[in-house]
Amino acid sequence: MSYVEYPRPKETKAPADVPIILSRVLLGLAIPLFLTALIIPIFAKAKYYSGPACISNVRQIAGGFGMYAADNDDALPNSAHWMDSIQTGGWKGERGLHDEQALGTKVYGYAMRDSASELRISKVDAPDRFIIDFDSNLLGRSAHSDLSTMPQPGRHHGRDNMGFLDGHSKSAVVK
Repeated sequence: MSYVEYPRPKETKAPADVPIILSRVLLGLAIPLFLTALIIPIFAKAKYYSGPACISNVRQIAGGFGMYAADNDDALPNSAHWMDSIQTGGWKGERGLHDEQALGTKVYGYAMRDSASELRISKVDAPDRFIIDFDSNLLGRSAHSDLSTMPQPGRHHGRDNMGFLDGHSKSAVVK
């Protein structure tokens, strides 16, 4: 059987294909650049927030005050021995709050607000704005004072951690 061989047509790219390829390459570069531009500000802001361990400690302490009050007729503990009063099974008090090997010398602590000593929670108008515990320059166990012992500037990139009576915590610049 014989067959006829026809010549193949020449493969040429139409000039219209070049812009399509170029646009795909540019799109391939634009997407990662756009995503990078979105992510960089997030990482830049991250340095201003407190470490998760410290803010978590302050929140746990604030929650401990709430649990104590729930078990004690809506009253908070005496500020002179608050750490022993809110200590629970898994929480080791001040030693559980600090990793002294990681910190080197301990130059801070947490304190209870003096004006909250034996206060009834129901008497507080705005528990979400009432600071109950905070970063403090005081190092003693069950430290207590007014808010003037917050480190100035704060020890977390100029910010201090505070726990509120409603159980939430916040890191903010205190002036």
